[in-house]
Amino acid sequence: MMEENRSKMQEPVVPRLVPLPDWCRGMEEPVICLDGDWKIIDQKDGKAWEVKVPFDTTILHRKGLSHRYEYRREIILPAIENDSRVVLKFEGVNGFADVCVDGVHVASHKNAFLTWNVEITEQVRGRKSVELRVAVDDESDTVSCFNHGGILHSVWLYFLPEVYVNALYLSPLFDEDMVTCTMRVDWDIAGWRNGGMQGEKNSAREGGPVQEGLTALFKVYALHGALNACLRTELENRVDG
Repeated sequence: MMEENRSKMQEPVVPRLVPLPDWCRGMEEPVICLDGDWKIIDQKDGKAWEVKVPFDTTILHRKGLSHRYEYRREIILPAIENDSRVVLKFEGVNGFADVCVDGVHVASHKNAFLTWNVEITEQVRGRKSVELRVAVDDESDTVSCFNHGGILHSVWLYFLPEVYVNALYLSPLFDEDMVTCTMRVDWDIAGWRNGGMQGEKNSAREGGPVQEGLTALFKVYALHGALNACLRTELENRVDG
């Protein structure tokens, strides 16, 4: 019965949320925190405030800041490998947010307290610095009942290889006896040439070796930290639709 119910359920939309990178070839620091000094510009009258992100704009609203404003800051970029990818990650912006890099719109987001990210490789390639702008609309009657607005949590810049994990989710599926459990693994690989959402095998790069696909290694640990199992699988070609 449970299996029948599972088969009838719609597949959930899996958010693309890049995991924290531990290492990337050619990069001393694959992660840069963009917290700290930002400028807020009121869209209504152009008045500016210097703030430190994360920053709740509630106190500025009491000083006259309207509910439509823009965060701005310059990002100094390290030398980036030609085949590296660059992802901008927000841990939480309360309000409708529009993100621009050097005047180019790269993303819009409306889920106030969720973490989200956007790839900005093309906007930063070959640049030593760029200007990041985050326009926020935190009108309480159109966004949420919360009075807290703006960039409430940290902002990050990730430097990743050409092919990287774009999402990874583990879902324990218990049988009716609540003793036997199947572990479901959903992943998304970004950057594979000519492939679908799950990637492709035998992808040839001009001037380089033929790529025979990727291998994923999963390690399962007990609560006390002991390694229980290692699972290795090939990422096969899967083109949805």
